[in-house]
Amino acid sequence: MIFTTNFPAQEADVIGRTLGRYRIVEQIGIGGMATVYKAYDPDTDRHVALKVLPQHFSHDPTFKERFNREAKAIARLEHLHILPIFAYGEDAGTAYMAMRYLKTGTLTDRIKQGPLPLAEAARILDQVAGALDHAHAHGVLHRDIKPSNILLDEAGNAYLTDFGIAKIVESTMDLTRGDILGTPAYMSPEQCQGQKDLTPASDIYSLGIVLYEMVTGRTPFQAETPIALIHMHLSEALPLPRSLRPELPESAQNVILKALAKDPGMRHKSCTQMAAAFNRAVIDIAVAGAPADDATPPEPADDATLLHGPATATQIAPKKSSRKLIVAAVGGLALIALAAVLVLAGLLAQPAEDAAPQAAQPAEDAAANPDTNFPDIASLPDVADLPQPRWAAPCDQNGLEPGLCIESDSGEVIHLLTESELMITTLPAWSPDGRHLAFAARDTGAQEDANNIYIVSFDEKEITPIITDENDIFPAWSPDGEWLVMHSSGNLVKVHPDGTGRRQLLAETGCSFTPQWSTDAEQIVVSVLPNGCEWKIPLDREIWLLTANGEDRQLLLTTRHENPDCVNLDVAFSPDRQQVAYMDGDCQAHIVPTVGIVPPRAIDDFPWHWLNSTFPQWAGE
Repeated sequence: MIFTTNFPAQEADVIGRTLGRYRIVEQIGIGGMATVYKAYDPDTDRHVALKVLPQHFSHDPTFKERFNREAKAIARLEHLHILPIFAYGEDAGTAYMAMRYLKTGTLTDRIKQGPLPLAEAARILDQVAGALDHAHAHGVLHRDIKPSNILLDEAGNAYLTDFGIAKIVESTMDLTRGDILGTPAYMSPEQCQGQKDLTPASDIYSLGIVLYEMVTGRTPFQAETPIALIHMHLSEALPLPRSLRPELPESAQNVILKALAKDPGMRHKSCTQMAAAFNRAVIDIAVAGAPADDATPPEPADDATLLHGPATATQIAPKKSSRKLIVAAVGGLALIALAAVLVLAGLLAQPAEDAAPQAAQPAEDAAANPDTNFPDIASLPDVADLPQPRWAAPCDQNGLEPGLCIESDSGEVIHLLTESELMITTLPAWSPDGRHLAFAARDTGAQEDANNIYIVSFDEKEITPIITDENDIFPAWSPDGEWLVMHSSGNLVKVHPDGTGRRQLLAETGCSFTPQWSTDAEQIVVSVLPNGCEWKIPLDREIWLLTANGEDRQLLLTTRHENPDCVNLDVAFSPDRQQVAYMDGDCQAHIVPTVGIVPPRAIDDFPWHWLNSTFPQWAGE
């Protein structure tokens, strides 16, 4: 029996050569079915991971067709935890795939440090399980799941790679001689038998092996030869994980045993089902050891359909807010900004029939005479005179009058811009240094969809508009100070604070509202109305997560608002980026993990200090 685990590596002199448009820089990995190089892409001025398949595969006349077919299917997979394929092709008989390059290690490197804490293992399992189920839903099996094919970034997030490589080379092998594709330590029994018509249950088994290794530090079957490993998978009983890690709860062990059943029909129905069961086992541990006040397991939100949900077993219980101004403003703006911004018969989606579109005012013209709109600009306080912590909101909670208010922790309120001619329409956003404040407003008497973003500089005593032809509202300032993200005529857009670099991040999913950044400025959470910007009760809402560049996005959950008095679309990241807070259709605050499938948990109050209208944001955490 011959195992396809030692294909010849590519020639050593490939370094410096060009494959397609990619110039090879260095070899960064080698496996049984491909070699991976770091390469430079001059078209995008970035490095990529270039996976190169052995050249002798091209001798098979059917290989090119099969490679293109499978590579196209893999490239279509779009998931937050699947390493994306940018391009694929063939050059002089050598097939390659260009993927995102991560300066990081693999799960193998992490396991070498010892068994993982259960919460960390649960988080990685959540992410990989979601990626696998996404692939399975699109008809793609992985066939070679193992820790070395799971990359970890600096934050410990997992990215699954090497999808379908085994399928691509399968028909090139002489299976009549007993060649078997895969890594024996992680192969399912049916894979060990050489079955070609595998099902997702095979990947579930391999993921179970990875979970076993994460919690014990070793694979369940150890042998000197691949043939011996194959025999163990087919015939021998699984060594109990608790024999290697006695503190592992029995419920967690049962999850692993079910995943590693030799009969595919006895395994979990999906990868996320397995992850959910393991999460429950881990949470049971946390609850059992938690203080009495936190000992109640989370209750599912009746109106929430969870699509992606916990990174850790420990849930954050946000503190109640003592701020009357911000809470009142949020409550009022949630309805009025929606009614005045959404509602007015869908003004975001189309211009009013009886009014001509308002021409955009050049930013330099508006900035040239700031006293016209801001006669009290000279009275802006110095940054040193602003309270800390502080919270900003429109003075009129209905958002229909001039004036910004800044409230201190003691309840003292500073009134700004009360003599201006602008109506402040949504919550403002503090810059990360607290020296600038961005807000959305429109001229008194202007159309409801004629809002622009303005930036207050407390140091310079200046207010600078970012004037566009769009309706820009709900700004949020990135924690690194580089970007403002906002609703822009229904789409999600980001722009530099000086008005340059405008980029659309989200458009086709629906009408975007109330975006907020994660603490590392790498992710954005946003409420989306999938049916467009028209106000209509019942109102369906989706909560989306996306990367800062908009390339990766994932639906977190959906809610329905049937009570017109309970339509608050605010969302916010927890300080550890592992959870998102939101309000449901009954005005009940919840937090939901950003990965996994554990239901949302009700909390006493929405954590207003997680919003960008607070400075410092996440104050007190």
